Amino acid sequence: MTVRINKPALNLREELTKAQSVVPYVQQQFWMDGLVENGTFDSDTTGWTSNNSALSNVNSALRITQQGAGLGLAQTTIQTTVGKTYKFVWDYIAGTAPTPTVRVSTLSFSNNLADVIATDEAITFVATTTTTYINFRMATTSDGVYSNFDNVKVFEADNNDEVVHSLPLGWKPLHVYEDGLLQREGDVHDYTVVKTGGAYVIKPAVQPTATTETCVIAE
Repeated sequence: MTVRINKPALNLREELTKAQSVVPYVQQQFWMDGLVENGTFDSDTTGWTSNNSALSNVNSALRITQQGAGLGLAQTTIQTTVGKTYKFVWDYIAGTAPTPTVRVSTLSFSNNLADVIATDEAITFVATTTTTYINFRMATTSDGVYSNFDNVKVFEADNNDEVVHSLPLGWKPLHVYEDGLLQREGDVHDYTVVKTGGAYVIKPAVQPTATTETCVIAE
């Protein structure tokens, strides 16, 4: 025996409209790489300028090669808020040059806010201008020697945990991943969510002991 079932044709557009009304939001990922443009040097050195040096991308890291009579420099700028505290971190990979210095300033190729050796791999500073310069400065004028840097990041610092991730206004966090692992709000080693002035801020419950990559899925 044959049974025939007749069903009306589906209007795909109408069905999608119904589905959208049931789940009326979109999800978007925000990768929190800090305020630095191209701080991971995945493919090039875009966003960085040089002086008395040549910049190149070697093994997905920034290589600064000394050239010229003056000390070589690599520099970029970040947008900051006057009076706020920031944490500046980087990975220093030694090359053939003596240990460089790392600087934070309000002027191009200057060092009026902070100046440390590259092996320190961290600076905390208070912004005094809306544009802040960060640069790596070679310690020799010998042509051809080089130093390498990677994972350059600047975050707005919190007095308690020194790290704050702010979502754009209007977005609410759903899930937080740290180095690819799902985190749970409220756990001792995970994160907390704070709403400040309409925007959501994500704070690690414990200050990270190493550079981490955070992904937030928000609605």
